[in-house]
Amino acid sequence: MTICKGKSKKLTTKVNGCPLEQVKEFRYMGSPITEDNRCHAEIQSRIAMAKNAFNKKQELLKNSNKI
Repeated sequence: MTICKGKSKKLTTKVNGCPLEQVKEFRYMGSPITEDNRCHAEIQSRIAMAKNAFNKKQELLKNSNKI
């Protein structure tokens, strides 16, 4: 994958004679990497994970008078 601001070019890369597939997006260590290097998908992904974690603890927050 090449990262650039303009229109991306199709590159041919080979490892041990086998061509590698060029993709528009992939995940690296849990973070989405896009060919235009924008972070919108990363921000949306992290917000979704935070909402999910918060909603799992919602029952605890509702019963806070028991703590």
